[in-house]
Amino acid sequence: MAAKFQTRSVSLPTRSHPTTIKIHEELTRLRASDPSSASSSSAICNSLSTLRDVYDSLDELLAMASTREALSRRRCVAEEELFLNGSVKLMDTCEIAKDVIARLRESVAALQSAIRRRRKGDSSLESSVSDYIRLRGKTRKDARKLIAQLKQQMGNHNLKLRAADHDDDELFGEVLESVECCFKEIEGGVEGVFRRLIKSRASLLNILSQ
Repeated sequence: MAAKFQTRSVSLPTRSHPTTIKIHEELTRLRASDPSSASSSSAICNSLSTLRDVYDSLDELLAMASTREALSRRRCVAEEELFLNGSVKLMDTCEIAKDVIARLRESVAALQSAIRRRRKGDSSLESSVSDYIRLRGKTRKDARKLIAQLKQQMGNHNLKLRAADHDDDELFGEVLESVECCFKEIEGGVEGVFRRLIKSRASLLNILSQ
């Protein structure tokens, strides 16, 4: 009679586990957001915030003993390469997005400076506006390749930049301050996703190297 052996099953936390449920809910919210309708900085930042939550939950999952044990025993090279290669591409995207936003913020700062100078008799505002429009056109192409939400932000907010009287300068200055705040929020969101992505990647690499 053949001997019966009781084997111990090592598996990842089930879908009913609180952490996996949380990840599933966060991913559902992220997929539900329509990039084509994300015309405001708040919509972009909300999506980035949800993405940060996904990576926080993923890092929490990777820190669990059952997850670490399961991953170390059930190695799947194809899935590992898919995750690691995908994380590299996403980190590259974050870096380029941060560079795009930094250039736009510099251009906005130049416009603000030109407005202040014009109040003192300097007539360089038109040149600064033209520089901003050219830079915006270039960064729009970059953003289209990288982040759909950022692309929408660039495409939908078609600011009618002009240099008129000093009352318009006041209004224009307020608009630029709002734009600068939007860029700061988006930049902070991208940076947060980038940091969490690095942490999750490092956690997985640490597990796989054991």
